[in-house]
Amino acid sequence: MKSALIRVLFLLFAIGVYTDKPETVSVSVILGESDTLYTGVTEVRRKDEIEWRLNVNRIARISNGSIRTEGASRDRLKLNNQTGDLKITNIKTTDSGKYKLEITNSTGTTVKIFSVSVVSVSVSVLEGDSVTLHTGVPEPQRYDVIQWRFEHQNSPIAEINRKTRQSFTSNTDGRFRGRLQLDYWTVSLTIRNIRNKHSGEYEFSTTNHTIHKSFNVTVSGNSTIRQRRYGERLRRDRCLKSLSNHVNHIDRRQPVNH
Repeated sequence: MKSALIRVLFLLFAIGVYTDKPETVSVSVILGESDTLYTGVTEVRRKDEIEWRLNVNRIARISNGSIRTEGASRDRLKLNNQTGDLKITNIKTTDSGKYKLEITNSTGTTVKIFSVSVVSVSVSVLEGDSVTLHTGVPEPQRYDVIQWRFEHQNSPIAEINRKTRQSFTSNTDGRFRGRLQLDYWTVSLTIRNIRNKHSGEYEFSTTNHTIHKSFNVTVSGNSTIRQRRYGERLRRDRCLKSLSNHVNHIDRRQPVNH
């Protein structure tokens, strides 16, 4: 009886029913970017079945050579028909969660878990300096409307409308008056003479939010102290220059001995 039980357990393990705890991979992705979750499979055979789930909901599947994406994010999902790798484009905060991969074939079922967290781009800058937020969007000219927002406000602080060939930076928000510069071709946003009040989240989006990126800007340092140190350094340099000129003047008055 004992030997029969051992044979059954061995058979279950061999066909993949008796498995260890699924492998878990932790992945951090940047909001607005694209990322790929890799299956580790070199080739998907016709009878292989691959299924991807986000939390409990199925989002993608390969079955009998047919590819299908599902759910609200299906237009942003790309499933590789040869490897089963899942590519997520224009990543949003709602894409965070546990992605469960199941690969079923003649030898059994393999399970792999991806724990995905979505983070913003972090930018640190000293008070009084300037900073430029680069979107990295290829061919931004093809989008009709480009907008930048600060701290999830309804009104943008900068916008480009290529249909009307107009662009603007906010003059209504006193915090940014005279400080913003929007590049019409690269759509990057520059904040000049930045202050602590400009710390926060800057959001970039295109027409219908087909592309969305977030930048978490932190302003540090004390402008008063920096200005005082700059003044002290300037005065010191002037004193040294004056002393050097005085010494040179004395040297020129000394008689030359032949």
